[in-house]
Amino acid sequence: VPSIDFNRENEVEFNLLPKNTAIKQPTITVDPNYNPFKSANGNSIKPVKTEWEKSNWVDQGKLMPSQEDIEPLIENELLKKDQFVIPVFKVFGKYVIASFETKVLFIHIRRAIERVYFEYMQNGQVKTGNSQQLMFPESLQLSPVKFALYTDLKSELVSNGFEINYAGENTINIAGVPAILGTEAQGAVLLEQILDEADKSNNGLAINVVEIIQRKLAYNVSLQKAKNMNTAELQELVADLMQTSLPTHTPNGLQVFYSSSLDEIEKRLG
Repeated sequence: VPSIDFNRENEVEFNLLPKNTAIKQPTITVDPNYNPFKSANGNSIKPVKTEWEKSNWVDQGKLMPSQEDIEPLIENELLKKDQFVIPVFKVFGKYVIASFETKVLFIHIRRAIERVYFEYMQNGQVKTGNSQQLMFPESLQLSPVKFALYTDLKSELVSNGFEINYAGENTINIAGVPAILGTEAQGAVLLEQILDEADKSNNGLAINVVEIIQRKLAYNVSLQKAKNMNTAELQELVADLMQTSLPTHTPNGLQVFYSSSLDEIEKRLG
């Protein structure tokens, strides 16, 4: 059995050349006429395109709309939610500035919420039929004319979340309000607003009671929600606003925002 020499483990062995062997210097040969883009027969080689290279990848990879595209997005309410991450900045506690590629919008937060929630209710995204009990029922005394109007509208008021009880001559108690209003709702004030609006609209034609209720609910919801909104909520509000049927105005016709283009800003700043 051959012995094992562990001391030679890290040694490197060389194959020695015979004595007096002539050593040749290595040489490098280069073909100056060689062209890697030509085939053996001399024709140029055309690169093979992959499927994504064959497609119109410039249009498909377009991430943001051009200046020509952004205007109809805002004017025609075609902005899809989650299509963009919209940069927003809250200023003076009641406005939000939202910037697009070539537009800057100055948005009234409370009015934007009013428009969004009005359409939520119209589209059935928010139900108004659920009632929230008031801790202390509120009493409301009406004029004979207003009480008669209330009697005509009572079924619509109840179906939209109000819980109302008769409490004597021309007097009612509001025990519950639409749950959408939250815990800060003032039932008597809200009901009086609805009756006043219905009275103004009573011109011999059918009164659209549901729309009046929805307008007043949207207004009161906006008063509560506009107080404390973080950046993520403001971004969502702007995206939701752009999807409404008329983002520029509240249900009562007040302007929600105005816009300024990049060209206008550059003209003002010289």
